[in-house]
Amino acid sequence: MKTSNEFIGIFYVLPQGKIVIHAETVNSLSLNNGFKDVSLGHYGFFNETILPQHPDLLEDYAYCPRGRILYREKDRTYLAYADKCIRKDKALKEKIQSLFHLPKLLWRADEQYQCADCNKRIKNDGETVAFLKND
Repeated sequence: MKTSNEFIGIFYVLPQGKIVIHAETVNSLSLNNGFKDVSLGHYGFFNETILPQHPDLLEDYAYCPRGRILYREKDRTYLAYADKCIRKDKALKEKIQSLFHLPKLLWRADEQYQCADCNKRIKNDGETVAFLKND
């Protein structure tokens, strides 16, 4: 049985290592196809919450490293899907796990989680759009 202080949700790692999360208690969410997940997507979270507080960021939700934490019921496991740059940073993974109050977290790759540092095309496209907007 999961405790009421364990959370799942989505997160971003902003410049200078600032971590911003949207978390909901795992017990407050319904099971859907064997998983629990928050309904909020990265696009909405970035545009409605992060960008207004950090207007200096590029207006591209995929530019900064990000991830999602789910709960899989069949083996009572928390899974984190995130950018490669997050998955290879032990201290950062521990900090994210702590923010969500999770005793254990399995980290997984998913091709949709590729930030500008992990995918140079995203970096080039994002910086080009920012340059044209400022021109």
